Amino acid sequence: MAADEFVVNCSKKRRVEEPEFPTNRCVICGAQFSAKNPATTPDQTKLQSLLTACSERKDEVGLILLAKQSSILDGSVTIRHHRHCRSTYTSKLHLKRNAD
Repeated sequence: MAADEFVVNCSKKRRVEEPEFPTNRCVICGAQFSAKNPATTPDQTKLQSLLTACSERKDEVGLILLAKQSSILDGSVTIRHHRHCRSTYTSKLHLKRNAD
C-alpha cells in the first residue's frame, strides 16, 4: 500500500470553538449581562476570594473555575460575573449554609 492511501481529506470546515468562559454571560449564574445587571471583571483580590469559595463549595461552577485556576490567575483566561452573583457566591453565610 502506498502512503497516500492513508491520507484522509476532510472537506468539512473546522468549527470555531467557543471561548471557555463566554464574555457575554456570568460565570456563576450563566445569565447574560444587561444594563440593569452589568458585567464585572474581578481584580486579583476578588479572584482569590472567588476561588477560595469555589474550593469550599465544590459545586459545578466551583469545579469548572478551579480546573482553570492557573489560567484565570495569570490572566490568560478572563472571567466576568454579576457583582451580586459573586457577592452571594462568596458570602460566609451562604458558604456555611452550603456546608450544612
